[in-house]
Parts: sequence; structure tokens; C-alpha cells
Amino acid sequence: MYRVMDGAGTRGQILVIGAVAIALVLVGLGVVLNSVLYADTQAAQERATSGGDTLRFQQSLDNAIGGSIFYANYDDHESYATLLERVENGTQGWVDR
Repeated sequence: MYRVMDGAGTRGQILVIGAVAIALVLVGLGVVLNSVLYADTQAAQERATSGGDTLRFQQSLDNAIGGSIFYANYDDHESYATLLERVENGTQGWVDR
């Protein structure tokens, strides 16, 4: 005849409850790691696109100084000192910043 030992019926239930608890912990850990990776990706995209002001300033600086040098060389100068003086006068506002 089949005989049930004391406490043998509850061992299976405890095993199932433990397995479900471990599964919930793993799912929770996956959600937390996924949200951390998502936040890091969003922050990296913000850092990658936040350099626009710096690039615009650099481009305007290149255009302004390039224009000053172009117009300084536009006329025929009798000496290098005159040319250098015109370039320095044209770029003085950018150097002081």
C-alpha cells in the first residue's frame, strides 16, 4: 500500500514556490538592467548632439578669420608689416574673446 511520509507532500509545493520566486527575481533583474542600458543610451545620444553650439562657433570663427585674411591679401601691399597689421586688425576682436 502507498504510504505518505510526514511532510513529503509539502516539499513539492515549496520547490514550486522557490522556482517561481527565482524566476521573478530574474525577470526583475532583467527589467532593471534594461532600464539602465536605455538610460545610458539616451544620455550618450544627448552628449553626441550637444556639440552643435561649439561647431557653429568654430565655423563662424573660421569664416571670420578666413574673410579677414582674404581681404587683407586683396590689395597689393608694399611690405609684409602692412599685411601683418591688417590681419591683426581684422582678427583682434576674435583673439580677445
